[in-house]
Amino acid sequence: MKITHTEKIDIISRLIDVPKTNLKNFWGKEIKIFNRLYRQYPNFYLWDSITFSKKFDSLLALESDYPQSIIKKKFLEFNFEIKNKEKIILSNKYGEDFQYNKKPKTIKEFLNE
Repeated sequence: MKITHTEKIDIISRLIDVPKTNLKNFWGKEIKIFNRLYRQYPNFYLWDSITFSKKFDSLLALESDYPQSIIKKKFLEFNFEIKNKEKIILSNKYGEDFQYNKKPKTIKEFLNE
């Protein structure tokens, strides 16, 4: 799924603090970093739902170890597929059934014999 430019801006503005000045350079740099992160983890629903406890100054912070591990974990959760197990087909019985003598467990069972 291809992300539109406005969706990228919405995702970026949700993750980082947007400055009030020098916006042209800011958005160019941040969208370039986001494209690099999106190539690494290409799931729109992941990026649409991911949040952190605080907003970062730049998306460069997401390329460091700890946030990268969180993104990787969430990416694996979003892309997890449960494998279907093979059905076990039981075949015909072999041999004779085992016959055993039931021993009496109570006095009543003993007296009834």
